[in-house]
Amino acid sequence: SRGTIRVLHDRSFADDPTRMLRAVRYAGRYGFALESHTLDLIDEEGRTVLSRLSGERLRHEFDMIFEEEHPSSMLHRLAELDLLSPIHPSLQYANFQIPFIDILPEEFGEFTIPNIQTIKQTLGWILWLVPLSAFDIEAISKRLDFPTHLTRSAAGGSRLLADLPSLVHWKPSQWTFYLEELPSISVYA
Repeated sequence: SRGTIRVLHDRSFADDPTRMLRAVRYAGRYGFALESHTLDLIDEEGRTVLSRLSGERLRHEFDMIFEEEHPSSMLHRLAELDLLSPIHPSLQYANFQIPFIDILPEEFGEFTIPNIQTIKQTLGWILWLVPLSAFDIEAISKRLDFPTHLTRSAAGGSRLLADLPSLVHWKPSQWTFYLEELPSISVYA
């Protein structure tokens, strides 16, 4: 029926577990529902195979989510379906209300980022991972094979958020010195 996403065969997710992530992305993009039998196939076997996938393949799927119009709801749905913890347990504590990603302006500031990633993808990662500790970000970065710039940008956003309460009483000169140490895209995020 219309508005439904279903697998072609029962081994579909076991054969390629990134299809689970894509099913959620397409459901979110088109406002479709996952058919009930298809939902049943998102099971322990699928999660196990997902947990063994290469970091680069998984990161690419999230990069695609960050390019969508409403990534927040897709990330939320992945968490509901318990598809994040098999990838890395700390991802379930990431930030699921990322309204800024959903309303990002078409015009970004001027940032120098390597062309492996778009600005929207980089901002998506920073804003998603911002509540996590430096330790967790480092572990996720290793698991998902982040390019160096992405690890630094995500860690910078997390550090800035954690330090903000203590920065309030600083002089502008101290702020400037502190912020210059961080990637500018982390500050922007």
